[in-house]
Amino acid sequence: MSSSIEDKLKVVLCWHMHQPEYRDMSTGEYQLPWTYLHVIKDYVDMVDHLENIPGARAVVNFTPTLLEQIEDYKQQVKGFLQHNAPLRCPLLVSLTANKLPSSPPLRLQIIRDCLRANRERLVERFPAYQKLADMSNWFINNPDTVFYLEEQYLFDLLTWHHLAWIGETVKRKDQRIKRLILKESDYTLNDRYLLLEVIGEVLNTIIDRYRRLAQSGQIELSVTPYAHPIMPLMLDIHSAREAMPDVPLPKETVYPGGKERVHWHIQQGLDIFKNHFGYKPVGCWPSEGAVSNETLEILSEYGFKWTATGGSVLNNSLSENDMLDEVYNKIGLHRAYTVKSRSHQQEKSHQQEKSHKQEKSHKSEKSHQHEKSHKLEKSHQQDKSHQPEKSHQPAMSKNLQSKASIHKENTINCFFRDDGLSDLIGFTYSKWHADDAVGNMIEHLETIYHHRDDQNGRIISIILDGENAWEYYPENGYYFLTALYKRLAEHPDIELTTFSECVKLKAKPTVLPTLVAGSWVYGSFSTWIGDQAKNRGWDMLIAAKKCFDEVVARGELDPGHLARAEQQLAICEGSDWFWWFGDYNPAESVSSFESLFRLNLSILYQYLGVLPPSYLTQVFTQGSGAPAAGGTMRPGQE
Repeated sequence: MSSSIEDKLKVVLCWHMHQPEYRDMSTGEYQLPWTYLHVIKDYVDMVDHLENIPGARAVVNFTPTLLEQIEDYKQQVKGFLQHNAPLRCPLLVSLTANKLPSSPPLRLQIIRDCLRANRERLVERFPAYQKLADMSNWFINNPDTVFYLEEQYLFDLLTWHHLAWIGETVKRKDQRIKRLILKESDYTLNDRYLLLEVIGEVLNTIIDRYRRLAQSGQIELSVTPYAHPIMPLMLDIHSAREAMPDVPLPKETVYPGGKERVHWHIQQGLDIFKNHFGYKPVGCWPSEGAVSNETLEILSEYGFKWTATGGSVLNNSLSENDMLDEVYNKIGLHRAYTVKSRSHQQEKSHQQEKSHKQEKSHKSEKSHQHEKSHKLEKSHQQDKSHQPEKSHQPAMSKNLQSKASIHKENTINCFFRDDGLSDLIGFTYSKWHADDAVGNMIEHLETIYHHRDDQNGRIISIILDGENAWEYYPENGYYFLTALYKRLAEHPDIELTTFSECVKLKAKPTVLPTLVAGSWVYGSFSTWIGDQAKNRGWDMLIAAKKCFDEVVARGELDPGHLARAEQQLAICEGSDWFWWFGDYNPAESVSSFESLFRLNLSILYQYLGVLPPSYLTQVFTQGSGAPAAGGTMRPGQE
């Protein structure tokens, strides 16, 4: 028997789609290919599942830098196919080349690029690709032999790399892709152009497909500030110590003009979102779920109705506010929250101080009265009866605080990720049979459902990257996602919904007096600050920002050059560079992102007309680790 809508457990699946800016903005050339590869594999599969299961609902968050790059790739591939305009992505240039370079370093780079794929799920699935990959490893270990490689070998390797990265839903439907897979080898230039046509079609239609789902109400689209910055650290670097009191900070402990930059990222992000989807979003997923009291206040100023972050942030905040027992045992954890604004906290403190002073004044006045005659005392008391602001001050103070709590609290709702359920999808279920994995998820949700009779206001937030998990699943998560959406959509006691719908619920959010700053990774900012290399990155960024401020203050940039410098600064402020700094990350990823960070800073200095510092030519961090999921994802709890 199905529960009524009010009695169902609300479940929100929120997929965060993000890629940092991979272009050298001074040339327009892409330094890494991840944007278009994730479009043709993950973003296309994710939208296809939703289109084919009408009962499925989700929140899909797009970062503005991703939207811009998708549009750029779309125009780039279209220009190449229709007008033979040059491509600006080295991997696509190689795929469509008539002739490849004979230079051993360039050939080795092609080989390395084509091995950037999950070995078990993408490479070994196709025997022809696996054979080429095995040979490639030998060439990498014997680089002198690369000069003698037949060009056809490299063309086949390039073709298979792209075929493996093509989404499962495209592989199953597109006859051109089926034919290319069956061919296995000896791919011609026409074959490779055919493959690029498929890539171009996916790029052309991907955003429109998500837009149509949003227009139908099946999904909600949300946004992230422009270049994915860690807003709390830009506002106050010391906020890192709210969750990590002893964390080492950079030498520079103030990000100059941080609040102004946060506003720039939010406004720019909103403008780009509106350009692509035609309206202003209701919700904002802050970069990396990074929040603080001030961050929520700023998001509220822009009219956002909801935001979200990690479950560990909630636990830290409940502990800080002495609310763990109340929430876990009485109210319930899974629900919307609001946080009292700093202005309300300051007003409350002011009212308490004022009340305390009045109490002292009243006691002094009372002592003085005892020295007067009974008549004077009586007269004084009669006069006092006409001064309600004094005699009823405590009651009035309480009423004012009550009104202030209505108007001064952040109107923005904050949802907290269920880290356990989300991380099961991100790190565990890829090793399970799809039906077993989905069955296990349903069991967890049913347990939560039966734990309380009253489902009013209960919301389960399952939030994770929309692209990075699926390469660890068989067939790019095809069976898992199909079963997950179907079973959740059909479950009698579960309602798939969106955060904007949850905001409209009659249940009042739980109020947190204050929020402990943190992110969806461990509930802290340890992924972006505190490590020696990460702190060095902050010092380099702050030095560049100070230079930017000096040049702008001197009025040396016209509006066009200022806009270009502002965008470049924003790219440097993105979180992704700091994510990868540190020796616990894989060597290849650290090298790629570290060099790209230094390149971006150098371009910023060039735009400012200033010689880049010599340290930007020097590598400052290296990786040697082997984290889960290659470091592209991290669990919510340590």
